[in-house]
Amino acid sequence: MRQVNIALGLIKQGDNYLLQFRNGDPKIGAAGLIGCFGGKIADDEKPKKAVWREIKEETSLRPKQSDFNFLGIVKVESDHQLEPVKVHARAYEITATPDTAIKALEGELITMTRQEILQRKAELTPATRALFEEIFQWA
Repeated sequence: MRQVNIALGLIKQGDNYLLQFRNGDPKIGAAGLIGCFGGKIADDEKPKKAVWREIKEETSLRPKQSDFNFLGIVKVESDHQLEPVKVHARAYEITATPDTAIKALEGELITMTRQEILQRKAELTPATRALFEEIFQWA
């Protein structure tokens, strides 16, 4: 099984987390699920640059690279291009001020509280679920 290296960008705004419903092409991986914004890390790219690039491509947010805080690494199995893959995900968090209007440019923006995330874990991408369970240690 091949490995895919990805960067996850978790956007926090007040008590809410802004996530992406992956309603696009099934080849993108974890289609039909809710996850962090992000994507593949290019071969010549540092993970922090990748998450910064992905957030700019997938949302209306225009952060600086220094705005992202490293959370940790999760390793899960998922899919990409309709094949099973091992995902090695580096997760970052960015905090947006409450007055910042954010739109999804890819997928659909989903705003969830911690309680909603816990109630809807089955709807999360494997990497996003692992982020909350392993790094945040939410049961």
